[in-house]
Parts: sequence; structure tokens; C-alpha cells
Amino acid sequence: MKTLRNTLAFISAAALLAASFTACGSSENSSSEAPSSSSESTVPESSSEAPKESEEESPVDEPEDTGSGDKRVVKIGIGKAYNPFCFLDDNEEPSGYDYETLKAIEPLLADKYDFEFYPDEFANILIGLDTNLYDVAVHHYGWTAERAEKYLYAEEGTMYFGNFVIGYDPSIDTLTDDPESAAGLTIATSKGSMAETLLTNYNDEHPDAQITVEYYEDAEVLASGIKSGLYDGFCASVYDLYVFNSKYGDLLVPSEFTLTSDEYNCGTYFIYSIGDDELKNDIDAAVVQIREDGTLKELSEKWLGGDYTINPNA
Repeated sequence: MKTLRNTLAFISAAALLAASFTACGSSENSSSEAPSSSSESTVPESSSEAPKESEEESPVDEPEDTGSGDKRVVKIGIGKAYNPFCFLDDNEEPSGYDYETLKAIEPLLADKYDFEFYPDEFANILIGLDTNLYDVAVHHYGWTAERAEKYLYAEEGTMYFGNFVIGYDPSIDTLTDDPESAAGLTIATSKGSMAETLLTNYNDEHPDAQITVEYYEDAEVLASGIKSGLYDGFCASVYDLYVFNSKYGDLLVPSEFTLTSDEYNCGTYFIYSIGDDELKNDIDAAVVQIREDGTLKELSEKWLGGDYTINPNA
């Protein structure tokens, strides 16, 4: 296996114009697709926020096929600025949860594949899959119906953000396991987010138990608003709430109820080209193996602060 530093094929302007997919994230599995959670992180500056797509690309060398014997070279396009999931460390080497997950998988498949890693800008990775520069796209991608029409998703998720809850000030004692107990509270969200969609849907379905929705621009504003009493809380995935509390001192506790359904797909997945089922199945099997032997849990606790490897809606 080779770790290649900052390599990327030159992507033409025409290919960029053809790219139509948004940042990685989870979304409700329905015909009317909601914005994905990590493409609009409910906590700006949290580690679940995907970078914005850049408009300019830097031409570099094209990956070369340097496999050993009959083994297949698997070219992995992986994010380089999405801490703690996939980023470059101080030595400009790949690092993060997604990278170390693949490194744990690599020896399990070493008789069949050689892994090569190509750190890349978020905007380029799926384009690289489209143009056969990469065999696997890795950027902590959540499931979206739009993406699933064009690409082959892994069956096995490597991490689950969790359902969406309301993180609220613990001095509020009126919340129960009934979502209507949040009626009258002022809950913050960000525009265009999955959380906004869920709160809007809730209000549409509960005209007599409305939640007041307010908008914030960044995490500092959110924390300040909660401390001052401007907001009673905010809507977020379980993981995003953990990230927020880790940074701002456990200001909020999660509601007992969720605003997402049992069918909600909160996982993150590796993505492949349609038709590459053998590679997908082999890596899926390896993910199952490292989940069962505890390796994935250890990586989650190391990088994410807790065990986010089990699907809460399975």
C-alpha cells in the first residue's frame, strides 16, 4: 500500500460543471429529500460540518496503477480538510477517523487489494469517481436519495450521527418523551439545514403545539444565545449535540423524544461506482469484522469521543 501525498488528477472545467452533488450528510429517506445533515451541520464549526465546494481546483499528477502482481490497486479519494474524519496532519499526511478505519481494513484485504490514498478537495472526490480516477470516495458521506441514483453506496455504515433531538437548557423541566411538550419553546436552527426541515415539519403537523424557530449564524452566537436565554435550545443530531457540549461546557441535555423517524438513515458510508459490487462487498465485510472485534469502536472513541458505530435505527 502506498500513501500518496496531496495527489489529484486535473479535473476539467466541463467535469466541474457536471458535478451536481452537495456536501456529505444524512437525510430522511423519503421521496421528498430533506437537506443532508452534514452538508449543513446544525453546529457550524463542529466536526460534522462538511466543507463548502470550492470553485477552483489545483492540477496535479494523475494516479498511477502500481499494483503488486494480480492484486487490484484501489485508488481512494479521501478528504484532506475535514477534521476529525479525514484531513492532513502537521506532516501533510492523511489522518482522521475515516482514514484510520480504512487502514484497519487494509490488512484484512491485503491478499486481494493494494490501497492507495489520494487526499483531495471535497469538491473533487465524487468527480474523481465519475472519471475513474478513484475507485472509492471517502468524505464521511451520508446517504441521500439523489446520490444513491448515481453511485453505489456501501451497505455498512462506519459511523452514525444519531437521530435528531432537541438539546435544551436543563433548567427547563417541562419536556417529556412527548414532542408536544416542546410547545412554546424557542429552538434555534440554521437556515437550509436538516434541523430546520424537521422543525418545520413538526410545526406543520402540530398546529396547536408550535415551537418558535429562530436562526443563528455560527456556534458562538448559538452558545451566547443559550446562555443569555434568547434560545431555549437547538435541534441537532446526537453527535452534533455532543460536539457542541464538548466545546461549550455541557450547556444542554438531549430530549427524550426524537424528531426523526425510525427509518431515518443517520449513517456515513464509503461510495463506489455503480457496478463495482465486488469491491464494495469486500470492504463491507471488512467493516463488519472490525466492528465485531471492537476495532471500529476504539477508533470512534479515539476520534469522535464516544461509540458512534451502532445504528440506532437498525
